[in-house]
Amino acid sequence: MHTNSKLLFAKYGRHFIRPGNRVLEIGPDGFPSSYAKLVDDSTVNWETLDMADWKDLTYPRSGEYSFPIPNDVFDVVLTGQV
Repeated sequence: MHTNSKLLFAKYGRHFIRPGNRVLEIGPDGFPSSYAKLVDDSTVNWETLDMADWKDLTYPRSGEYSFPIPNDVFDVVLTGQV
């Protein structure tokens, strides 16, 4: 992850993620992702989805633009890889 992305996340995004939150990251760069590592809170339930077929995704795609995710369960949805 680019240094500027880390700085922007620390300044503008990190404070939205609180202990015990459920986070959905779209397009993670790894497992755990760079953002999850920056948060570094084991009480946060960090879930992932992507169009790629990575085996460690929480929600792999079930169609070209279809993801089997539940409604109204995430405290934060974030992506930095678009």
